[in-house]
Amino acid sequence: MSYCKKLDMNSTLETIAFNFKNIEKLGIAGTNVTVLTEGLWQLDIKDLSLAGCKKLNMDSTLEMIALHFKNIERLDIEGTNVTVLIEAIAELKALKVLNCEWCTSLTSLGAVGNLESLTELNLQNCSSLLPEDLFRANAHFYTKASQPKAAFY
Repeated sequence: MSYCKKLDMNSTLETIAFNFKNIEKLGIAGTNVTVLTEGLWQLDIKDLSLAGCKKLNMDSTLEMIALHFKNIERLDIEGTNVTVLIEAIAELKALKVLNCEWCTSLTSLGAVGNLESLTELNLQNCSSLLPEDLFRANAHFYTKASQPKAAFY
């Protein structure tokens, strides 16, 4: 459903959550969604793409993701209005891939270094991040150098 701009995404998501209880991958990138509806939080989402969802308050959405999607493995928030990767994100023990490319308002990586399973972190063009945040993120991947697919860019 990514980039379906004419769809009323808020009601569509509730319908999906109600009718498809086994959904694990959800791609709604580039849509007009303004809130992730209550029904979605009952699903066991493992792969979520919210890239380019400009109308979604990403800071509060990340709090809800950390609270409800404990088994998420891949999260794409490229080009969103996220300002901080909240401390609660460290609770996402299964998260392997986090794409924050073009998150130009991102000013803090929070507890991203505590993500035990993280093997890929994309911070390209996150122009508001401070050098010490980038250093901490880089150090996290340096200690994981023995893992074959660890990537930091």
